[in-house]
Amino acid sequence: MKLKDKLKRAWKWYVKGCYHCDKCPYCWSEWSYEGDGDAGCYIFGDLKDTCRLLPPIRTLIGWPKKKKAEYYFNHEYDGFAEWYEEDEKRGDKFNDLVIALFERYEICWKDDKGEYHPIDKEGYIRYEGFRARRDYDDFCYPFAVKTLRQEWKELIAKTIRRFINIFKPYVCK
Repeated sequence: MKLKDKLKRAWKWYVKGCYHCDKCPYCWSEWSYEGDGDAGCYIFGDLKDTCRLLPPIRTLIGWPKKKKAEYYFNHEYDGFAEWYEEDEKRGDKFNDLVIALFERYEICWKDDKGEYHPIDKEGYIRYEGFRARRDYDDFCYPFAVKTLRQEWKELIAKTIRRFINIFKPYVCK
């Protein structure tokens, strides 16, 4: 190939911008069933007309960012099933305790005429217990008392995990 042809190709490719984001391996796009879409670039965040980065530099910058984003996308819901099971157990126990608390009482509702009618106590308490438990959890969990030894242990473990998580996306799949 002649030098002139190589220069023309390089001119078209780099100066005119014939390597747009739709051909770049470091761009992503997501489409919903309704046709709504979102797209971005692992290097810059938002899409550009052309990024003008030479391929070796683009690879050096984009590959680690792409691997990190893919890792966190693949592990987004790790541990969710266990957390949900535990949350359901706590909710059931809370409702059972509230039902036991009102065991000797009758819960009624008042109609427009002023007459009282009994309601399904267990169903009502389970429904209202869900809201009461959420309010209770929001209030109590920020005030959990821990010993200094427990706090240091959690801090050291958190520090080690954060250090490992820096390298984890590039090593694990």
